[in-house]
Amino acid sequence: HYPKAVRLVLEKYFKDPKEPVVVLCHYRYSLRELHEDLKFDGDRNIVRYDPEKQSDVAEQEQCLKQYIQNPEGLLLTTVRLFAGMQARNVIVVDGGFLIDGNAELRTTTFLVLITDRGFRLWGEKSDQELS
Repeated sequence: HYPKAVRLVLEKYFKDPKEPVVVLCHYRYSLRELHEDLKFDGDRNIVRYDPEKQSDVAEQEQCLKQYIQNPEGLLLTTVRLFAGMQARNVIVVDGGFLIDGNAELRTTTFLVLITDRGFRLWGEKSDQELS
């Protein structure tokens, strides 16, 4: 159900496909599933960074560098790989593991936490209802 929830958040809060949004997942299978579902959204640039094999590293690093230089669309990665970084807009999938406040530290403007129990919003857009 996470891909559907992420699509709902993107449609509600990030209508501009060029607006940079980082989507953090806790597990690679969630990231893989999410990427498969979202890659059919032709209007959005989608970069996935979670090299599973050594042979994937160079290609994915090149895509990541291009995204950082020109941040448009979605960056999909894991919470672990995004450690020490920040972004303006962050969607965290399966945030039940972030009790330590790690998600808030990764976000500078707007955070959406998607868990099995629903959504939680922080930041400038949080006054808008998610329906």
